[in-house]
Parts: sequence; structure tokens; C-alpha cells
Amino acid sequence: MKQVSCKTASCCTKPEALSLLLLENLTSTTINRLPAETQCQGPLPTKLHQLVAGICLRNPFWNDFRLLSFFAKRNMKLSLKDLQQLKMNCNVESKISVCHTLMEMYFTNPKQLSPQQIGFIERINPPFCDRNITSSAPGKLLLYECIFIRRLSRKIKGMLYLHIFIDIYNGYVFGQFSQEHSIKVGVSLLEKELFPFYAKESSVITTLLSSKQGIQDAKDLSLYRKKLPPGCKWKETSHQLGTIQGFLKFELHDFFEGLRLYNSSYAALDAPFARWLRSRNAAHPFEDPYSFMECFDLTNCAQLSLD
Repeated sequence: MKQVSCKTASCCTKPEALSLLLLENLTSTTINRLPAETQCQGPLPTKLHQLVAGICLRNPFWNDFRLLSFFAKRNMKLSLKDLQQLKMNCNVESKISVCHTLMEMYFTNPKQLSPQQIGFIERINPPFCDRNITSSAPGKLLLYECIFIRRLSRKIKGMLYLHIFIDIYNGYVFGQFSQEHSIKVGVSLLEKELFPFYAKESSVITTLLSSKQGIQDAKDLSLYRKKLPPGCKWKETSHQLGTIQGFLKFELHDFFEGLRLYNSSYAALDAPFARWLRSRNAAHPFEDPYSFMECFDLTNCAQLSLD
């Protein structure tokens, strides 16, 4: 097969380029399903852009070197600069842009995405894991988890956990740092802060949901369930709560960055953290819906901010 060399992003005019890319089972039907921002009309170079976009979207975990290897094995020589220009022209130049497009495809037709593509979205945007968890009003469903804060544990030379509640409807967050992992800390926060706050807002908490992975003392939870106010129930799920992971990844780093800038002590976190949460929550109306799935644009970091 004749080798095709691309000196620029628009110079591939050989029919072999199309057939080579089609070897990856990217049919014309696949191309027609691409979102509008990756759809192009015109001559062969434009079709090449479409096919590059298709490969990037179909194999979202591939980095540039894996893509170059794919092309090289099919006798299509591309430089790294050529590939990056092609990806930029197709709006698939970063993990964030690929995630955006895959999410658009999912919400148009969930069945058109593969498990690999779904897994990619969940890794880049953890709240997507909770896409089937919904709430119709404030207090209808709050998530709870106890998170071990590894980085801060090194700074204070001891175990440190964050007990955190998130209202899945309005995005309000309530939390407390503690050196105890026990759910009793979360229960105390619930009784002393959350129940009074929601009562003040003329609302009630009806359902709490926690991950079994985040609660070690199941017996204490079982006992506390019996003491919940009438109409309030506490459920458990076996999967990790992506909304909480998303908050840790995309928002909580702002709090710790503030501590760093003002040279604040890590030994007394409760008061500044409480102020930061109140300010964060007050920026959004209590009765309005909030989507954590839209927060992943706040950072390009693909790792949890505290780990």
C-alpha cells in the first residue's frame, strides 16, 4: 500500500488516507453520528478531519503517541504537530473537549456510546457516575460520605477525614473535618447543622444516601436509622458517589489554595472551612437546581485534588 505523508493538516488528498482510517471500522454511519462541531462538509481533507475526530472519540483514552502509532502501522506518516493541528481543527484537542462531545452524544442517544467511552466520561467528570440519581426539590436527596484526606494527614501528621453532605438538587454542601472516621461525626453534623438549616429554609430532609465503601461502622448507622425524624430515611448504595468525588476534584482545591495563599494553619480548619462553605452555598439560590456535571470545566486536572 502506498505511504501517505502529511506535511500539514490539510494536505492529505490521497484516497488511501480514507481507506486506511476506515480499517478501524469507522464507517460513514459512524461519521454521521458525530456532533455538529465535528461535522464538516467538503473535499477529502475535511473528511480526514472527520475521521480523526471519529478515532479520538471512539478511543478517548488514547494519547497522541498511541494515535501516531495507529497511523504509522497503516503507512500514514503524521508528525506530532500535524496530529495536534488536526485535533484542534476538530475540537478534540484535549480530554475536556472530548468529554464535552461524548457527553453531548450520550444525552442525544445513550446507546451510541461504548462502555469505554462511558468510563472515560466518568473518569474525567466523576459526577457523571450519578447521572441516574435525581432529586425534585431541596432536601429530597442528600449524599453523604466520609473521605480520608491523605495530603492533609501528612501536613498535620495524623489521620484526617472529611465528613460531607451534598444536596443533589441545589448543590448545597455541608462538611466537617475530623480525626474520627466514625459516622457519629456525620450524624452530629446532620443534627446540629443540616436539620436546623433546612427547617429555617422551610424545607425538610427526606432521604440520605451513602456509599457502603465510605461507612465502616454499619452497626452505628443501623442504630441511627431508628432515631431519624419521621419521614426521613437513610439508604446505602454499593457504588462510589461521583458527585462527592467531583466536589473534591473541582471545587475543594479552591479552599486549600486560599489557605496556602494566606499562610493559614492546617491545624484549625473548622472555622475557615465553615465560612468558605457558607459563602459557596450563598452564591447559589437554595430553590434553584444545580448541576455538578457542569463543574468539570473549572479545571483540567484529571486527578483528585487532595490525593
